Amino acid sequence: MKLKTITAAIALTLLATPAFAQEASPSPVFMGQTAGPTQPVPVPENQTPQQRLEFLLSGYHYFPSKADLDAIAKDDEMAKMLRILAEDNKARVMVRSRAVDALAYYSDEATVGFLTHVMKRDPKDADPKDARLVKSMKHHAIMSIAKSLEDKSIAPLEYALTHDDHQIRMTAISAIGKHAGEAGKVRLGKLAETEKNIYVQKELRKYVKL
Repeated sequence: MKLKTITAAIALTLLATPAFAQEASPSPVFMGQTAGPTQPVPVPENQTPQQRLEFLLSGYHYFPSKADLDAIAKDDEMAKMLRILAEDNKARVMVRSRAVDALAYYSDEATVGFLTHVMKRDPKDADPKDARLVKSMKHHAIMSIAKSLEDKSIAPLEYALTHDDHQIRMTAISAIGKHAGEAGKVRLGKLAETEKNIYVQKELRKYVKL
């Protein structure tokens, strides 16, 4: 009887482990979106604006709001800081990706141009060790463009909608479907008329009738 009790306890512990690991892991990123709880974290005082920004973007269980960033710097200054951080090879991958996500709060010409550059960057042209990051950040940039420009994002995202990589197309569909309003639905409807990939078609069905 004791052996059965011990065995059952071990089994329950093993079953619980993945769930615990999942809770402890960084906020998940899907289709270029950072997801996580909305409870703010206190930012340490006596830090430079750059240090405060990196601290906010480093939180596993919180993604900064626009108000959080406004408390650090004005829009033009913050957008520039985020662009620089996204390109900083010394920064952690998660922080760089979140910097691209946070650029969705800004729609100035320099930021849109930067996000477009990140979206179009070819992983094959990057250092082999950075190729995976470059590919991942393309998805983040696509979603940020859609969030930033909303119905005006359709033209900039045409590149992604017609990309050879079906995963890129799926991210663009998700971004436009969620953030580009009725005009986005119209564009996706036209895409549905020619799209052949079954996985992309499945993503399209979330927003238009096939």
